[in-house]
Amino acid sequence: MLGNLYDRALDGERCWVRRDDGDVRKLPVRRWLGGRHADARFDRTVLELCHGPTIDLGCGPGRLVAELIRRGVPALGVDQSATAVGLARRSGAPALCRDVFGPLPAVGRWRTVLLADGNIGLGGDPLRVLRRATDLLGRGGHCIAEFDAMARGVHHCWVRL
Repeated sequence: MLGNLYDRALDGERCWVRRDDGDVRKLPVRRWLGGRHADARFDRTVLELCHGPTIDLGCGPGRLVAELIRRGVPALGVDQSATAVGLARRSGAPALCRDVFGPLPAVGRWRTVLLADGNIGLGGDPLRVLRRATDLLGRGGHCIAEFDAMARGVHHCWVRL
């Protein structure tokens, strides 16, 4: 169901996230798609931290992977959404339609694992995501994980799209 809603949002349907505390926010799909709606400063900062072969877990439409490829950095996106992977590939980003916790290429050999756009929360378990990142990284590699700058401590909540 979630994948279907995410795909519909990527196809242009307006979607919101409602947290269990009542907070409602638009799903930032336009930002994920890149172009004039992207946060160019954020993207530039994140991309400058990607050294060597980079795997983007939950790459969505692939804007970061596509830019890494344009810069000559080997990169691969992974997302469960066929719609997102199709958009990524059309933008020039190599991407696989797979579960980030399933089999992936080059396990233990990636120089950078990227968790942008809230993907630290993939599957609802940030610790599991970070353990997966550790499995994927090669010796001396690093994980770039985006956190909400306003977050204080650990916050868990249910959300509804």
